[in-house]
Amino acid sequence: MNRFVTTTCAIASAALLIGTISGMGSRATKPADVPVTESTPLGYMANFGSDASSLGFVMHKWMDPKGEKKVGVKGTFQTYSVELNRPVAALKTLRDLDGLKARIVVDLASVDTANPARNLNIITHYFETKQFAQAVVDLDHFRVSSKTTPDSVSAEVLADGSLTVHGITKPLTSAHLKVSKSPSGIGITTMAPISIASADYDLPTTALLKACGHAGLDPAAAVTVTLALHP
Repeated sequence: MNRFVTTTCAIASAALLIGTISGMGSRATKPADVPVTESTPLGYMANFGSDASSLGFVMHKWMDPKGEKKVGVKGTFQTYSVELNRPVAALKTLRDLDGLKARIVVDLASVDTANPARNLNIITHYFETKQFAQAVVDLDHFRVSSKTTPDSVSAEVLADGSLTVHGITKPLTSAHLKVSKSPSGIGITTMAPISIASADYDLPTTALLKACGHAGLDPAAAVTVTLALHP
């Protein structure tokens, strides 16, 4: 099996959403670089530090038919925006997360696997970005831990909303987040990976497997998010 083709296939299957792998060096571009979606604007484009924020994913390719031997693959996205229904400066305490709405829009053509040829394969044959250019996460219900007080500097939060990938929107329920408050702004990090199944979004894994000859692929990608939002 050609090593390039094998790795390409696995990465493509993994790259079904956004998330972060800490320390991978994902660099976010300015929010204006991401095309505007047809969704109703929330009102406030958030500023965020590209060095402290990243979106990525991890998934495993199978080296045998039963999936008993697997190899993990990783990737990140370079271009995304964050929009809120209120400015970051208005979040004076973590209790102010009640009623917050957030939208993350990812330019899928910005996928980065440290291999330009592999990136092009993912963009063209897996994400099919000519038709489905973006992935969109809408979070519209933040549930702050009852232990959180106005003086708390961090809190565990459960968030509900939806995810749209490949033209299909599915509910996103109880994303487990850690939110921290500091003089420089708000930090949001997934405390547990979010599992996103390829089949839920009709991503073309069958043709991908035939093209690269994998024994199989994990049915879902493990996705995490790290954002550092500034006023």
